[in-house]
Amino acid sequence: CSQRPTLLVMRATPSVLLELLRARLWVIASLVALVATLAALALVWLDEATESLGLALTIGPDSARAVLATISGAMISFTALVFSITMLVLQSASTQLSPRVVRTFLRGRFSQVVLGLFVATFVFSLLVLASIDEGDVPQLSVVGAVGLVLLAVLAFVSYIDHMAYDIRPTSVIESIAAEARAVIESVYPVAASTAPEAPAPPEALDRHAPGKGAEDLTVTWSAPAGYVQSVDRERLLAFTEEVGVHVELQVGSGSFLVPGQPLLLVRQPGGTISSTQAGLDELVRVGPERTMSEDPALGFRLLVDVALPALSPSLNDPSTAILAIDRLHELLSLLQGRVIRSPLLLRADPDTYALLPTPDWDTYVRLATAELGLACRALPQVRGHLLAMVVSLQRGAAEERQPALRRAQAEIEGDPTVR
Repeated sequence: CSQRPTLLVMRATPSVLLELLRARLWVIASLVALVATLAALALVWLDEATESLGLALTIGPDSARAVLATISGAMISFTALVFSITMLVLQSASTQLSPRVVRTFLRGRFSQVVLGLFVATFVFSLLVLASIDEGDVPQLSVVGAVGLVLLAVLAFVSYIDHMAYDIRPTSVIESIAAEARAVIESVYPVAASTAPEAPAPPEALDRHAPGKGAEDLTVTWSAPAGYVQSVDRERLLAFTEEVGVHVELQVGSGSFLVPGQPLLLVRQPGGTISSTQAGLDELVRVGPERTMSEDPALGFRLLVDVALPALSPSLNDPSTAILAIDRLHELLSLLQGRVIRSPLLLRADPDTYALLPTPDWDTYVRLATAELGLACRALPQVRGHLLAMVVSLQRGAAEERQPALRRAQAEIEGDPTVR
């Protein structure tokens, strides 16, 4: 690393881009508004080109202006009112469940489509209104605006029904679990029954070996702070090939990274350089919050966040906590049948490799049981349910995964002798 490696610009993975776009209300609304603009221009042009479309209803200029002005003003006011009320409902739901589950509602495709329809009706009506002059009224366009209003009313009724269903704890928990299942299947695609034997840990992993550890070259993070949302593995392997030695990433998806924090250890003598000097500012993508695109542990964290308030004396809702435990059971059962390699070994060639820190089986078990085991000791129903989950997992777990489950069982039972 005496010379700065060639900078390879990272392109965000499709899953990360999808994650970012799905959480933005404006994306679909903007696309639908663009479609509404094109549709308005096309219909106005069609009205002018055909002159007479044979419509049974003939609307005069003054009536058309009044109708369209009413629609435009009402739709923008209606949109603001509906989503102001929605935010109040979400605030109430976040108090009872967890503030972090609001992302589940914001990512809801149906809510985004309804918002887009409201915006589209406003944009369409406004553009048609601007096209009306004293002697020419685009009849078809005016009828189209009225049709959009009727469609928006039906969408509003459906939205109320949809929202009432989605704010239930059952729906929130299922939504989180469904997303976590998809991420687990993506991050851990190999079934344990079909996996080849894992390679032996490389010798360079031994930090206490002579010449290792303190003498390694350290690359520190020099870009703005944030949560690691994704790692560019191709860039990491390219850097490994450039330096020709072993490289170990110090942060994984979900970690919080601050300037000056070690980003990489390079297994060659050296001091400390910044990620900018090494051309590695784009190695990891950071953002203001964690995303689940490459971070299955976030799914466990969100389910626990829902269960913990339900166990508090202020809410006293053990049924919600049990629902969350059942989904944690499902996710652990899914992980139980997958190969979990921690750290993850990426080989550039037979002599060099890169290591990525990833959660191991013990980490997932502790995420699912440690805090809930402490919080539910005064609630025999929840405590028994959590204990039954651990016992059930022990029946099908491989021998190397039994110690984590036994420790979890001992912690739930309050047995300090098991470590």
